[in-house]
Amino acid sequence: MSWDELNRSISNCRTEEDIRVAFEAYVRVILPDIPAARYERGVRTAEYRGRIDALHSMLAIEYEAPRAMRTQGGFRHAQQQLSDYLEGLALERGAGFAAIQEQEETLSGFVGISFDGETVGFLQRRQGRWDIESRSFDADALEKMLLWVRSTSRRSLTPENLISDFGPDSDRGLRSVQALVELTCAGGQPKMEAIFAEWREIFGVIYGTARLDAPRGFEVLVTRYGLEDGLAFDRILFAIHTYYALIMKL
Repeated sequence: MSWDELNRSISNCRTEEDIRVAFEAYVRVILPDIPAARYERGVRTAEYRGRIDALHSMLAIEYEAPRAMRTQGGFRHAQQQLSDYLEGLALERGAGFAAIQEQEETLSGFVGISFDGETVGFLQRRQGRWDIESRSFDADALEKMLLWVRSTSRRSLTPENLISDFGPDSDRGLRSVQALVELTCAGGQPKMEAIFAEWREIFGVIYGTARLDAPRGFEVLVTRYGLEDGLAFDRILFAIHTYYALIMKL
């Protein structure tokens, strides 16, 4: 769907819900790989209770009725709703906040967009204040909206996601370890052999060479990574250590 097609679709919207459906459908077409948004996500604080129209990870979108933000009061109302939403989300994540600095760091991770089909409001936290930008809805504003959706919809850097994406049960992890094992066991590369010898010596000092010569559970490791039988355990372990060391440096 092109910008012109989206603009015509938005122009024909009669309600806030029409705008939400049209824009969210467009986002799914243009950015099919981002996680699904959460709709009507409840937010509650001691002073506020509401529902976010669309939550894309760290980005909250508040859809307004067509042309509702033409007036200064309508625009301010939308920004107030957004800031309340973001503060509520930050409070949930910060569990009440132990310090003002922690509160600001958490708030700065969230951003908001308000949209009525004609005007776009961009809201983000900067230096302890809400920074608000108002723009007419055009191709440039749309590009920024999509950029915010994309940049805030990345997978969270959590242990669970790292294991899912790079662990032994992931296709990426299996193929990477298998390739490294193949290279390590093939030999014939002086630099790699020197690094392997150094690694083996350090491993032996820390854990004892007996762990390399008579390992327990070797068969489980071979099966887990789909490796061939008869390969040297120390070279397999070196390849696995190398893989996870690379992941740690990313």
